[in-house]
Amino acid sequence: MSCKIKIYSKLGGVVETAPEEINCFFKGLKVVSNSNESNLLILHEGTQFYSCIFNINDGSKVEIGKSRYGIYNLTIHSNGGVVKIGQDFSCWGVNLRVQEKGSLIEIGNDCMFSSDILIYASDIHAILDLGTGKVINRNRPIVIDNHVWVGRNVNILKGVYLPENTVVGMGSVVTRGFKYGNISVGGNPARILKTNVNWKRQHVDSFEEWE
Repeated sequence: MSCKIKIYSKLGGVVETAPEEINCFFKGLKVVSNSNESNLLILHEGTQFYSCIFNINDGSKVEIGKSRYGIYNLTIHSNGGVVKIGQDFSCWGVNLRVQEKGSLIEIGNDCMFSSDILIYASDIHAILDLGTGKVINRNRPIVIDNHVWVGRNVNILKGVYLPENTVVGMGSVVTRGFKYGNISVGGNPARILKTNVNWKRQHVDSFEEWE
């Protein structure tokens, strides 16, 4: 097992540990690595994980910023890919797949994800052009900007860019990117439903309607 884990500690500085020692810092996180190739996992002490599993192999890199919110049921499967998640990320159930070398999923700061969410930066299995024999479905990066809210049962596929302050509606399948932020999108495939919007983590009942 070859996985270097760097933890930015509360007291400052960096602590390096092994996968089997990860519960000393994060009781709700299990890290599995079965490859001989070196992998890197960077976390921040104080982030709360619950029932999370990271399976990282073949030169993978996973980095998650410090969060003041809980991270529940986050699973990461990486074979030589890269996952970068910013600060104050929260989720109830997300499956991230970067199972092709060089594949990338990047998520910005203050993003809020619901449950039953699948994010795939590659198709994993090959599709070939019969005329040339070449693979025609290589990975493409997924980039999710700051302050994006993703609803329940959403699929986000390779090559997608979600700009800041986007809301993705429940049950959407996002197959393409969008240029401008402050939008709500939804449907299969997802399209813009409304512009000039933003969202807050506070419960809707805490807001008074404008006159």
